[in-house]
Amino acid sequence: MLIAKPHTIGVLLAGGKSSRMGENKAFLELQGEKFIDRMIRILLETGVDDVFVSGDFGKYQCIPDKISNEFCGPAAAISHCLEKIEKDCHALFVPIDMPFLTVDCLKVLMDSEDGAFFSGFPLPAFLKRTERVEESPKNVRELLIRLGARPIELPKKYEQDMLNINTREEWREALKNETENRRARVYIQD
Repeated sequence: MLIAKPHTIGVLLAGGKSSRMGENKAFLELQGEKFIDRMIRILLETGVDDVFVSGDFGKYQCIPDKISNEFCGPAAAISHCLEKIEKDCHALFVPIDMPFLTVDCLKVLMDSEDGAFFSGFPLPAFLKRTERVEESPKNVRELLIRLGARPIELPKKYEQDMLNINTREEWREALKNETENRRARVYIQD
């Protein structure tokens, strides 16, 4: 007897103001690809069935913010998304400002028994329970635990995946390091 795999939804958290960056992070580019397109592609490559963008981005399949003129943080965004998606599914949440996340890193979370996030990093997160949470906590970690996700150790080989880009300086440094790493990989292969 075959057991049907639960429907899995990918959610890209992109509704923030990007105030420290000074421009919308969704439209920054890495290797010629906008963050928003890059993160949607990565989510699809994990094998999720559908991808939604939390925020309002026209041509994308979006879950508009509940209160469009007020930023309430990622915990509120996750709670709002949970109100809008199917109840009997799994959900993989990734932030827009972690453009170096890889499919392999995210699959570590998706392979967890109860849903998971990495210790020290509340996002990305994989939830196996997508129920509505009354009075959502302001803290993402607390919300995830309430929904049954557990912190797991981040494998050392994925530490670079977790780079979070919030300011222009962080972005310049990340681009510089990414270019140097790409050159090193080419040199090693030659």
